[in-house]
Amino acid sequence: MRLSWHFLLNTSGEVQNLKNILTKLFLNVMVNSFNNKNMANKLTKLLAVAIFLVSLNAFSVALTPLITISTNHVSATSGTTITPVTITNIGEPALLYSISPAISNGLSFNAATGTISGTPIAPLIQ
Repeated sequence: MRLSWHFLLNTSGEVQNLKNILTKLFLNVMVNSFNNKNMANKLTKLLAVAIFLVSLNAFSVALTPLITISTNHVSATSGTTITPVTITNIGEPALLYSISPAISNGLSFNAATGTISGTPIAPLIQ
C-alpha cells in the first residue's frame, strides 16, 4: 500500500488541515489492517484508533526551520555600506537560501547564511 500526501502551509507556516490529514492517514492504515479474523486483534486496533483520535486533539506541530528577517526596509546611500540584512533561523538549520531576482549594484547575497550586505555603487532611479 502506498499513500502520498501533499501539505499546504498557511501564512503562519503551519500545515493546513494537519489534524484531518493525520486522521485519514491513520484510519486508512488501520482499516487496511482490519482484514484479519482475530477478534482480540481487532479490539486492540480499535482501542488504538480511539487513543489516537483523543490524543490528536492536543496535537501540534512546529515546522522548522522558522526564519525571521532583521528588517523589512533598508535605506541605502550610494558609496555607504548598508547594515547587513540577516536571517535568524529557529529550529533545524536551513540548507540553502536563495533570492529572486538576483541583487547587484555593489550588494551581495550569501546563499549559505542568507545575509545581504555590501555598498551600493550608484543610485537606482525608480
